Amino acid sequence: MKKTTLLTAFIALLLFSCGEKKEEQTSASKENPQKETPKQEKTEANKKAPPTQEKEDPAMASMQAVIHDYCQFFNEKEYDAVADLFTPKVAQWITLNNIKNTAVSEESAKFLGTKLNVHYRPDFVKMRREGQTAYLPIAMSWEGYFAEVEAEIKFDEAFKITSYRESKILKTKGKISGGGTFASLLDKFPPITDLGELSNTEIDESKAKASLKELEYLFKVLKEDIFYASGVSTFYPAGSYQSGDYTLLVLKELTEEDMAPAGPPTSAYLFVFDKEGKLTYHRNIGFNYPGAAMSRSYTETVFKQSGKEVLVEITEGYSSYYEDINEGQIIKYRLNKQGKLEKTGVQSFSKTFFEE
Repeated sequence: MKKTTLLTAFIALLLFSCGEKKEEQTSASKENPQKETPKQEKTEANKKAPPTQEKEDPAMASMQAVIHDYCQFFNEKEYDAVADLFTPKVAQWITLNNIKNTAVSEESAKFLGTKLNVHYRPDFVKMRREGQTAYLPIAMSWEGYFAEVEAEIKFDEAFKITSYRESKILKTKGKISGGGTFASLLDKFPPITDLGELSNTEIDESKAKASLKELEYLFKVLKEDIFYASGVSTFYPAGSYQSGDYTLLVLKELTEEDMAPAGPPTSAYLFVFDKEGKLTYHRNIGFNYPGAAMSRSYTETVFKQSGKEVLVEITEGYSSYYEDINEGQIIKYRLNKQGKLEKTGVQSFSKTFFEE
């Protein structure tokens, strides 16, 4: 009996001792957590690490510069210049196959030469590149017609176009229509007395904005969608200027597409109205598309007053840090008696990116 009692006491003491050890280990474990293995550390670090920024794409920027010129040459009726954007032999241009690059100029001049208010607009936000081929929507309009097509554009290694195909029609009319009056539209544009104030096509986001509804009259008289991404854009009325019987309005547009770190595309537009509120002229006068942090396609405009005449100088250029180049052309205009910008001269330029 005595032996049994001693054995029982010994077992109880042993269990108590083990329990104390377990509690000590648990407590120590809480106070000094086990160090993470390298694999765990790597996984946690990956979770916390900021996302890697996309690499800049100089090839994409070069393609965009050519496409911008292609559209702008049509807008300015510079059909002869279009041929220089293509290789001498072109595999396809719209419905024509195996033609010379000069035929692109000749055929476009025949078709577009008789159209009024021709406007081509590439949507670089939706552009994608697969090797030497670009895919993007291009909106095109002239009096009485509007369409947006999906373009497939192939380039050679020197970024000359070897093939241009419009694979499908995306839409056949603009998204926005409305009513309003010319007077209600003018109320949104601050009147200015110094014409030079319209020259700054950069966007100051602290300035007053305008909604689509407040610009209804403008959209109604345009009868087309010329804007970068109407519906996802913010508009800034820059000002209105009275010149004789005509009113000049400048509207700026900031697309809401997130293009960081290079920044979103911006645009500026000129509209000329007569005293009855009829639109006599419109065009893009400011465009900045930063294809990469150190390259961009751009349009900049300077307004001047010479006596009673309104003079306009529009620079269309392309600059690239990688290619060490800044090139383009300066086109000079004057506002004629019909309320349209009439071209008076053009000057090309080509210089290094960092000009001394």
